[in-house]
Amino acid sequence: NHVQQWTRQLSIDQRGRLKAEAEKEKQFPGVNNLAGLRKVMEKHYGSVVRAWRRGLDVDGSGKMSFHEFSTACRAIGFTGSIRFIWQELDKDGSGSVTLGEFHPEAHEALEHFRECVTSRYGNMLKGWFEGLDK
Repeated sequence: NHVQQWTRQLSIDQRGRLKAEAEKEKQFPGVNNLAGLRKVMEKHYGSVVRAWRRGLDVDGSGKMSFHEFSTACRAIGFTGSIRFIWQELDKDGSGSVTLGEFHPEAHEALEHFRECVTSRYGNMLKGWFEGLDK
């Protein structure tokens, strides 16, 4: 009798886990690579740059560690292979990833913006107050 109850409870628990995994798969269908994760991050945060600043490089150091990356992935409910995507990101094996490695196009756009502002106003702070905050 105890064995039957235990087996039944085990089956119920397993069905619950499978159902939860299926729900998570619906949330991130086919996301098993860096390009897919970028899209999910962009959708969740509104832009790649916001994902970088608010979710990935939360300490503002200009680079993220594996710990920051895995924490951000878990925070949005990503269930794919975090380590596989990290290896795709950290090609040089340095243990950290910059925005340029995470999303080169976003990095280039920010650098271009920074160059435009500093060439016109001298620095970003002055550009903010004189050019953007009017």
